[in-house]
Amino acid sequence: MEFLVAAVVLVGAISVVNILLTVGVVARLKEHTALLARSGHGAAAVLGVGEMVPEFTTTTVRGETLTTGSLGEETLVGFFSPSCDPCKELVPEFLVHAQVAGDRQGRPVAVVVGKDEGAAEFAARLSEVATVVVEDLRGPVSGAFGVSAFPSLVLVAPEGGGVAVRELEPKLLTPQGS
Repeated sequence: MEFLVAAVVLVGAISVVNILLTVGVVARLKEHTALLARSGHGAAAVLGVGEMVPEFTTTTVRGETLTTGSLGEETLVGFFSPSCDPCKELVPEFLVHAQVAGDRQGRPVAVVVGKDEGAAEFAARLSEVATVVVEDLRGPVSGAFGVSAFPSLVLVAPEGGGVAVRELEPKLLTPQGS
């Protein structure tokens, strides 16, 4: 009988230690999630909704100047990396959206991050329907938007003399019946 009581006490003590350790791990995970969000990694990959886009100036692949002020009404801005598999999957949907919504919302902007051969292929595909910028990771546009994860989509619009983020990861439009 004493053996049985000792076993039950031991199992109870191990269970209490397990619960305490689990609570500690959950608390640390919450801390790390908050740190990642503040550092620009993880879930907070771009400016937040309502935030103003800082001023930037860059040159498109066609040699045109693109600035914060040249972003029109309801401009979709997409950030892509040729080394990112989800980006490769999203590009066709982005192209369809640009063709369908282009007349209503204006020409979207596609930012391709990277300077290799893959970036040139992405830029060529996207330049048919979008204003395309090819730059390094902290280039003028991706730096202004605070992009650290790919793909990232942002809908921006003029607001109060500047340009503000209206929506993060907007649902892309596709033609009816597809």
